[in-house]
Amino acid sequence: MKTATDQLFLERALHEAKRYGGDTWVFLREWVQNSRDAGAGEVALRAAVDMDSEWVECMDDGVGMSDAEMRQYLFRLYASSKEQDAQSIGFFGVGFWSILLFEPSWILIESCKGDQATAYRLDCETFEIESVEPSLSSHGFRVKLHRRRRFARSRDLIDELSVALIRFAGPIRPLPPQLSLRLTVNGFPVNQPLKQPQFLATSLVLEGARGYVGFGTRPWVRLYKGGILLRELTDLHELLPRRGRKYAPKAPGVYAQVAVDDDNLTVLMDRKSVFEDDHLVSVCEACEGTLVQLEKQLIRSLFPLNWTNRRLRIWDHLPKKILVVSIALMVMLMLIVALWPAKAPYPPRPELHSSSLDTVFDHWQQSTIDQAGRPSSWQYQSSAPTGRLVVGHLTDFDPMFGLQPPAKRAIAPYPQLPGAAEPLRLTLGVSGQNAPTLLPVPSGMGVVAGSVTFEGRPVHELGVTAEGMPLVDLEPVKAGTLTYEITQATVEPIVDSRYLETTEFPPQIAAQLDELSRLTPAERVEGVKRLTYLHLEFAQDEQSAQQFISSDLEWVSKTLQIGKGDCDVMNGLAVLMLRAVDIPAFVTVGLPEDDGDMGALHAWTQFHDGTWQMVDFSHGRSQSTNGPSPTPALGQQSAPLTWAWQIPVGILIIGGAVWLWRKRSRRNSELPDQAGELLAQIIEDESSKESELGKLAHYVPALRTIHGGKLSLREIEKLALRHTPILADAKDPRLSVLHPSTTILDRTCPFVAKLMPILPSMLTLDQLERFQGAGPIPDVLKPVGDAIQRHDKSSKLVVLDHIRSSTEARIRFLDGWQQYLAIPARAEWLLRAIDHHAHEPLKATISAAVELLSRQVTYRGAMDAIMADVVKEQLA
Repeated sequence: MKTATDQLFLERALHEAKRYGGDTWVFLREWVQNSRDAGAGEVALRAAVDMDSEWVECMDDGVGMSDAEMRQYLFRLYASSKEQDAQSIGFFGVGFWSILLFEPSWILIESCKGDQATAYRLDCETFEIESVEPSLSSHGFRVKLHRRRRFARSRDLIDELSVALIRFAGPIRPLPPQLSLRLTVNGFPVNQPLKQPQFLATSLVLEGARGYVGFGTRPWVRLYKGGILLRELTDLHELLPRRGRKYAPKAPGVYAQVAVDDDNLTVLMDRKSVFEDDHLVSVCEACEGTLVQLEKQLIRSLFPLNWTNRRLRIWDHLPKKILVVSIALMVMLMLIVALWPAKAPYPPRPELHSSSLDTVFDHWQQSTIDQAGRPSSWQYQSSAPTGRLVVGHLTDFDPMFGLQPPAKRAIAPYPQLPGAAEPLRLTLGVSGQNAPTLLPVPSGMGVVAGSVTFEGRPVHELGVTAEGMPLVDLEPVKAGTLTYEITQATVEPIVDSRYLETTEFPPQIAAQLDELSRLTPAERVEGVKRLTYLHLEFAQDEQSAQQFISSDLEWVSKTLQIGKGDCDVMNGLAVLMLRAVDIPAFVTVGLPEDDGDMGALHAWTQFHDGTWQMVDFSHGRSQSTNGPSPTPALGQQSAPLTWAWQIPVGILIIGGAVWLWRKRSRRNSELPDQAGELLAQIIEDESSKESELGKLAHYVPALRTIHGGKLSLREIEKLALRHTPILADAKDPRLSVLHPSTTILDRTCPFVAKLMPILPSMLTLDQLERFQGAGPIPDVLKPVGDAIQRHDKSSKLVVLDHIRSSTEARIRFLDGWQQYLAIPARAEWLLRAIDHHAHEPLKATISAAVELLSRQVTYRGAMDAIMADVVKEQLA
């Protein structure tokens, strides 16, 4: 029975359906979308043409809807049961009624949820909605549309339905936990993956999205969510027009093609402005960035450049002065370093300097792995016999940060060590910001009593820490210079409970340490070394450093989890294991000597076994000693490495660069057809000259020579500075008088004819014959011609009737070069000079010489010398 409510509802639903555009098949997207959101595993569509009608039916095996849900959500606009479901695509409550765009006569809607089935029939002509007997016996949803016949055959209707379904939902992905979602039309599957661009297709690199970006002969951009088409456009700019066009294709006839499937897209699905969708902006930017890279690849593939043109292009884009200055500075630097005199051996009392060492030594914190890849900003050289400059110690253990430096505290005055006959003097720059200050001392050595001075004033208060390090308190002072002497004498650390402070280890390591504790001290140290190398690998890479910094685990846990560390990490773990087996130990930080030079800041281990010993657990090697390592004696040092080898290496590098620079490719590959077409379009389109493609086309070797090679516009311009190009046919016998190195373009090449307006001045063989066969020059110009020839024997002045302006042609014949200076016989200045020559020969000749030389580029720089020669000859 017809009711006013039914009519009002259907009229309003039709109004909303028209918002989806003029595509009558758009309801297929909404059907499949609703089936996917309902958890369907299969969506089956059927269609057929009857005698006077045709119908389309969709059936899925989703959860279905109860009668109450159909009344609440289906037969009410702007209401949806999926509003709170983040995985659903549609939730506006109007998409289903896009079926009205199909212009059905009546609609049958059936649904079964659980054991309850419901069916309604909608008459779209009488606006009646009535309940009918359902035919569904299992959960799912079924919609059937009936309309008057429009297709002649069922096959035509099925084909159009299949094409539309593939376009809207071909790459559909199921909603979890479904593993697949099968689409069929009359029993035939129609699922298809994302369509790839025609050529240069590449995968889109964007987290949470997948798709393809590339080029084709027509533009299209398709955005999918869950494999269902949301929007189809021709340009990315149409998505966010207020952003402005970020990418515009530069190759004529080549267009961008984009297909993106992203579950985070909400374009036109949440009724927000697309300009508020930050994720859509990131998708567009990722596509545009990929297109820019692909376009460069496309241009390179369409316009392959030979080596000569690549070189010319680099040279044009790089300021020549910067390049020349850089090469000159590099050569000068290599010569200075190579010729710098080698340093003499250290004198008996060397004085060594290091800039603000107290600032460097006192500012390192926690693990030095967070400084991976950063070399020390200072250098230090030592002639001390120990080869290890001790900076400080790591003794106190913190569960989160590992071994830490102890508080700088003196436990007693520094012992009075006797001075040596030849002590080593150290001079440090002190910033005055870190007081008290530890004095760096080589291991096995100590500070001579009374030798510490600051800015020339004695420093009497010198303390010693529990680790045996000298400590001086300079506060309050400003920055200055601290000097002290060291001698061969040892101040041993005091063994206390701090050196046995350890932590809990994982059960497996704890059990191994418990077994080690029953062995002799030497065997315990060897066992700890094996455990360290088993669980840690030496590393200073940035990735390991970032893992170490970002981890929230305790120090031992994250160290074992990462399995990598630098010197203080590996030695720190070894110290904790030594302490766990009752061997006092701590980490020493300093500068180990390498070939007489102190290297970067390093860490090693000191442990107590009756006496204090050193062992380095980092770098996969251990050097346990009972004393200092052997180094050159005091006052001696190996000579620094000579840099003279850089001279021949520099010569080879520069010579190789010059050889490559001068190397030319003799043959060029044929241009692809598409590249030729694009080049022709660029030449015809004046507006594209400033584009990247237009600039690149300047270097394309498209101009064929009679010798079989190809040259670019850029190469012709460069060659024209040396000699005039010739335009001729390959079979012309007159070519036999020209030298093979002469640039001769093949006039039958289509690009030569097309590029003639922008090519440099060229000569035909007919014009060349006129130059060679020109008659005698007028008397007024004979002194000028003689003077020019005396200045350059290859030059020849000719006067021709068929030319309208002065020109120059430098041609290389088999017997040498010939420079033609051609002037028109009917030039006004020449005719005027000829008239005046009879009664004023000197004045007329000088006037003609000035006019002639001012028009000739070649001799403009030598104009004064030639004029002087002319005047001298005339006066004689």
